[in-house]
Order: sequence, then structure tokens, then C-alpha cells
Amino acid sequence: MVPAKHMLIIFIACCFIFSLLQLHMIDVTQTAYRPIKTDQHPPSSPRPNIVFIITDDQDIATESLNYMPHLRRLIAEPGMTFSNAFATTSLCAPSRASIFTGQYAHNHPFKNHDVMYHHVFPPVENETASVWLQRAGYDTALFGKYFNGYGEYPHPTIKGSLAHEGHVPPGWSRWFSTVQGMYFDPLFSDDGELTRVEGYHTDLLANRSVEYLWDHARTAPSTPVFMYIGAKAPHAPFTPAQRHQNMFTDVDVPKVPSFNEPDSFMSTKPYPLDKVPPMTKDMIDKNRYIHRQRLRTLQAVDEMVRDVVDALDKLAMLNNTYIFYTSDHGYQLGQHRLWNLKSVSYEESIRIPLFVRGPGITPGSKTRDIALNIDFASTWLDLAGALFRAPSWVDGVSLVPSMLHQRSTHHNNRELFVTENFEAPGNNIDGMFNEIKFNRGVRALSADGRVDVLFNSINKLYPECYIMLIDPYQLNNKCKHIPLKTYKENPIVWKSVMECKGYTCRNTKRLSEYDLTWLS
Repeated sequence: MVPAKHMLIIFIACCFIFSLLQLHMIDVTQTAYRPIKTDQHPPSSPRPNIVFIITDDQDIATESLNYMPHLRRLIAEPGMTFSNAFATTSLCAPSRASIFTGQYAHNHPFKNHDVMYHHVFPPVENETASVWLQRAGYDTALFGKYFNGYGEYPHPTIKGSLAHEGHVPPGWSRWFSTVQGMYFDPLFSDDGELTRVEGYHTDLLANRSVEYLWDHARTAPSTPVFMYIGAKAPHAPFTPAQRHQNMFTDVDVPKVPSFNEPDSFMSTKPYPLDKVPPMTKDMIDKNRYIHRQRLRTLQAVDEMVRDVVDALDKLAMLNNTYIFYTSDHGYQLGQHRLWNLKSVSYEESIRIPLFVRGPGITPGSKTRDIALNIDFASTWLDLAGALFRAPSWVDGVSLVPSMLHQRSTHHNNRELFVTENFEAPGNNIDGMFNEIKFNRGVRALSADGRVDVLFNSINKLYPECYIMLIDPYQLNNKCKHIPLKTYKENPIVWKSVMECKGYTCRNTKRLSEYDLTWLS
């Protein structure tokens, strides 16, 4: 029998230990950093895997998603649809730089295709999403397109490119990146080794990514995975796999009101758009052919989605994996008489598909919350439960509160964002179109859906404004007769908004704080 004095000592010790535990819990709660999403992945649960699938130039306007049944069945229907997802810069390399850095193009160095990857991006690669996720304990893998110009300067087969020098960007455990932009028998950097691989580009990405998942499950099953798959499709030269080349022979580009836009509306557009001639029959025929070819290239992407999801399911990883599907930006296919280009702020170029499935996401759900390409880096870190947030200079926010319907102080409350393209005028083959490729603006989109306006200016000289709720096809430029001085006096397009950095990008004013009555 334990003596009474020993019982007293034990009791006092227990009380002391309990008090210490309580004090520790209070300290952790009040002072230590906690990720936004603390209740979904407690310490006893494995951290989720993240799979990010991104296409190249896939728009929403031409209904390409309707021709991808596996995507709808395996990601969209069991996941969430972001109905207001946008690329802040509708050009390949700047958009991808925004994805990896979490920054607007006006804050990162890769502003257009007139600069080369090896000149501007390697110096900032030590602080990008892949590095942060690797620090957080993730096994990181990239398959497919990284950046325009990676390994392609001065020529993919001439010594001097970064791919030839064996450059694998920091933060990647596995690297299988496209070096040459070919659909068949493309050139890859395979962990730094330049290799030409026989086969169709998208099929090769599917095979290598599935192979990676199986190898990872065998060699490091307890380590979470971040896998980035960058398809070339449906980018030019729009080459489908042979098994898909005869599909969609009766499909045409949707003839929305803005297609080959009539003179009555084109005349309200700013210069030089008001000078763009109507599309000829030959142009419309070629445009139709491009549309069909783009749909055909996406069939292999749809099959890749099926194969990746199937592998995750067979490896018992699917229920603990967030799968994203999106595009770097959209594409113009005849709307506003523009075709085979994208560096504009019109809906067809900036609105992108975004579907996410994963733990805690309500199947078949939709959200109107704004989602931007600059948000992905913060979102991945949040899902990873990292013990640090993205750096303070990051412009984007986490989409996790939107994905999990968490209304909190961290919730995405943005009602405006910047749209910007910095292609230099006079340096493209598009004739009069090249001047429109330098354009900057603001999209104002209220949380209640009652306000949706695009403010834009071309070449810093010619403003245009569209009230989307009554003019969804952006036909009638409400700023046609507004002097540039009046446009610039509107606080919504002031420098504080257009050139935001970090905190000021993440915490924009509410639209109710702006006077928009001058538009009516």
C-alpha cells in the first residue's frame, strides 16, 4: 500500500504537470504560427498529396470542357468549380511565373516573351513554390512544360542553353521537363540529362507521372507528394495524337455575339481595335480548323487525367490527394475579330477553367470567389500545413477557405484584381494587332455578383470599360467617349491598385468604397 505522504507527493506532481500542459497549450494557441486550415489535417493524419494539372491556352469560351468527359467525371463532379477563375496575365511564361512566385507580372521579372528565361528567372528560382514545398517536407515532381525558353536558347541542339548545362531548378525532387515544343518525339530534360523520347507528348507525361506515383508509393510512401503536370495541349501547332485526328469533324466555333464582331460594336473599341477588319471566309475556315485541332489535342489530356486519377486510386492515395485542373490562360478564336492570339484582357483570354477535388471539398460544389493564378502558391502551402506562410511579398491569397467553405478572417474577400500584358508593341507578326498586346486594367467583381466591370487601357492611351452584367460579351465600350484624363482620375485604376505589392494586393478595398456611378 502506498504511504499517504507518497500519495500526496504524486498528487502534487500530477497537478504541476497538468498546469504545465495547460500553459503550453495556451502558448501554442496564442503565439505559435498555425496554418489557416488547422482542423482538416491534425498531426495524426498524413499531410495531403497535391497534383496540379495545367494545360496551355485552354479557354472556356469555346466550350472545350464539354469535350472532356473524364475531367468532368473524375475532377469536376467530385470536386469544386471556381466559376470566377482568371489569369492575371494572358501569356504563357508570365502566367507561369505568377503561378510559381505568387506574384503579379508587374512584380516578377518574366513580364513577356521578349526576355529570355535564362536571363531573368533563374535568379529568383530559390524562392518559388517548389522550394517552399520541398522545405515543408514534400517530394516534388514536374512533368512537362516549365517555361517558354527553358533550354531553347540559342537553340535546343546548340550548347549554351540551360538545359544543355544540366540546369534543374531548385526545389524539384524529380524533373522531366519539356525542352523542345514538339508534340511528337519531344526533347526533355530528364533530371538534367537531355533526352529525346519517342511518342506523343501528352502520353509521355501520363506514363512518366503514373510511373513516378508507383515508384514513390514503393520507396517513400510516408512522404507527401507535390506533382506538377504541364501539358502542351492545346497550344500551337495543335497536333493531336493519331488516334484522335479524325474526331469532331462537325464541330464549329460557337458563334457568340462577339464572334467576328459587327462594325457597330467594333467602332466603340479603342484604337487600334476599331481598325481591325472583319474576318474573311478563309480566316473563319482556318479558325474553325484550329478549334477542331485544339479539341483533338485535349483528348489525350482527358485520358491523362483518367490515368493519373486511376493510379492514385489503385495506390490508395486518392482520398488524401487534392487534384487541381486549370490552364495558364485562355485564347481568342474570332471574338472581337481576334484569332490565334491571347495577350488581351478580354474574357476569352483571361478567364480560365479551375476544378479542385480533395478531402473536405463538397462534391459538385461551386464558388463565385475570385481565384487567380497568383493564388496557387499560397494555396499549396496552406494545404501542405507548412509551418510558415508564403513570404510577405507574395501577392496572392490561399484558396483553401473557399475550397472548404471556411468563412473566416482569412477568407478571400477580394473584389478587384489587376489584368496586365507587357508585350512590346511592334515586336510581333500580328500586324496592327501588336499594339493591343501592351494593356493594363482592373477587373472589379463584387462578392454578391451585383458589380462586374472591366477597366482596361491599351498602350496607356486608349481606355475601355465593359459592364459585364449587361454586356457579357464585351461589345459596348462605355469609355469610348470618356477622355483619358477622366479615366485616369478614377481611383480604381490609380497606381496604388495597378502597382500593388504583397499586402496591398491581398487586401484591396471593397467596391462599395469606389464611386462607379459615372459609368451608368
